[in-house]
Amino acid sequence: MNLTGRLLMLRADATASVGAGHAMRLAVLAETWLEAGGEVSVCGRLEIPFVVERFARLGLAAEDGDVTECDVLVVDSYETGARFRATQSTGAGIRVLVDDFGVDVAPGFDVVWNPNGTREPAMYRRFGGTVFAGPEYLAVRSDLPQWRGGSAEIVITLGGGRPPGIVTEAFEQLADMVPDQPFAATGTWAPARWRRIEAAGLWADVVAAKQLLTAAGTTVWEAAAVGVPVGLLMIADNQRLVYRWARDAGAPGINTTLLDADFLAYQLRSLIAVACALPRVTNGTGRLVEGLMAMAPARPVR
Repeated sequence: MNLTGRLLMLRADATASVGAGHAMRLAVLAETWLEAGGEVSVCGRLEIPFVVERFARLGLAAEDGDVTECDVLVVDSYETGARFRATQSTGAGIRVLVDDFGVDVAPGFDVVWNPNGTREPAMYRRFGGTVFAGPEYLAVRSDLPQWRGGSAEIVITLGGGRPPGIVTEAFEQLADMVPDQPFAATGTWAPARWRRIEAAGLWADVVAAKQLLTAAGTTVWEAAAVGVPVGLLMIADNQRLVYRWARDAGAPGINTTLLDADFLAYQLRSLIAVACALPRVTNGTGRLVEGLMAMAPARPVR
């Protein structure tokens, strides 16, 4: 696949309120596109340091401004304005909406990419365009290590956003319940006695860890690729499909949106006793790009 002269434009945010998952999965797509000789442009607010670093390693930085001419425009945002502007762009050859809810798709998009490993015909029954969904279209980094274990430490990551208060309170209680259990965590929310690790170097710590507790976002797919035993935490509604996939695959999990902090703390103590590995997954962005290029005009729009 040769993408020389083809421009991919990505639109996503990575902020404390939005989280890191939208931008991180687009970084995987960008890497695949660049490796095939194409060009990539990024627009949006990238404010989380490890996300900025991830794009910087690809030679990319987010730019201000709206969509310009491109062969493929990919919008990964819940922001209504960002989605609307994408549908109004006359310079995009193909407009792709990244959706992890299964919502109705606004007119103007040519493609829906659901990166959650879920493929249900009824999800987009009113959408007349092309849908790329299912485990073969996952975005999984290619540079991940393989889990080897050996440490007694449990690593916890809740993404790049701000965890709900009941979740952080429950982890404080968990720290008191099992004071002899070593923990390491990403983020400033973690109890002071726990070891802090940088999100950018998460997997260097996870490969030796006993297990990983993670929010049910894009990190789940990376954990499945690494092979580490996991316990899942659903901390927001947009994680519903990933959480369901992991639970159906046999991984233990807790829907934190249904519990108070006290009960959640006891559930967390039970969760760390039953963590298990997920089915292995691989990167499917190459297949996604091939599908998009099969739809593209015969020559670049630029």
